[in-house]
Amino acid sequence: MIPALTRWLWWGIGAATLVLPALPLPAWSGAPDTGPLWEPNVAAWGIGLAVMVTVGLLAGRVGWRLAPAWTKWPAPSPRVAVPVLAVAITAAAVLVMRNVFAANPHLVDEIAQLFHARVFAAGRLAAPPPQPTGAFLVTHTWITHAGWISQYPPGHTVLLTMGLLARAEWLVNPLQAGLSLVLVYWVTRGLYGRRTALAAATLWAVSAWVMFMSGTYLNHVTAVTLTLAALAAVIAPRRTGPMHAAAAGLALAACAATRPLDAVAAAVPPLVWLVARRRAALLPWMVLGGAPVMLLWGYLNWRTYGGPLPPGSVNPNSSSFFPASPANRLFTGGDSTTR
Repeated sequence: MIPALTRWLWWGIGAATLVLPALPLPAWSGAPDTGPLWEPNVAAWGIGLAVMVTVGLLAGRVGWRLAPAWTKWPAPSPRVAVPVLAVAITAAAVLVMRNVFAANPHLVDEIAQLFHARVFAAGRLAAPPPQPTGAFLVTHTWITHAGWISQYPPGHTVLLTMGLLARAEWLVNPLQAGLSLVLVYWVTRGLYGRRTALAAATLWAVSAWVMFMSGTYLNHVTAVTLTLAALAAVIAPRRTGPMHAAAAGLALAACAATRPLDAVAAAVPPLVWLVARRRAALLPWMVLGGAPVMLLWGYLNWRTYGGPLPPGSVNPNSSSFFPASPANRLFTGGDSTTR
């Protein structure tokens, strides 16, 4: 009786882990969401990490408790299952993008980056300043000496530009959902083997977070995909070589050019892996692999901001970087720094 009850209890925990995130649950209280509970915003990372560690421990416990049952099931061939799962999550993300969001951007992040992608697609680094600026300038966009731009690094914007040129910008993130699933499989296979990797890919395919986020234009999807690419480059091979390290460095640099702070966190696991595997001699290859992206990013910053550093690192009071116009003060909350 007790073992059966325990098994059903763990089945319930596993089902709740998968189902609850997909339900439109009401807020626990009527108070508005004020963001992180304390400053600085690193607190948000701590909260998210605590949640993920807790859910991960529960999921691991579920797998351990149910191992005698699921290990008896015949495992499908990864050569068939992984592509099928990748197509399935891509199709689900397309359904969300087209049917739920009508292929329209809904957050200011999406609007600003799509705007800048259209500027790139027109062959320009910045759009001409609108006149009058107060009637057109929107939040998360700036007017610099180069013109009208978004505040975001260019990584994700470049991908949206490629989508615009192909007249399928709405397909950029859904395709990354499928690619990220394949990368999850490769990373997990390198760590735990094929059977666990297939289980991880299946969980990724049924994740409500992956499905809904991949149905947007947000750069979070690109950052996750590039992080997984960096991990796969050093973990998936049986023996990591210079080219693998260079590929990881390229992916991390592209992640930095998409969401810089996320790239700092994303770089830790590959570095720890190489050091733990006594492959620290490959670290210069990671730097070499990321150098082209960092140089291009610095050049773009120089052309648009007047210096190679991203805008959060420059003096917001310097007129050579950000003209002290009323429009900039109005739409950036009093200054031109990135928060």
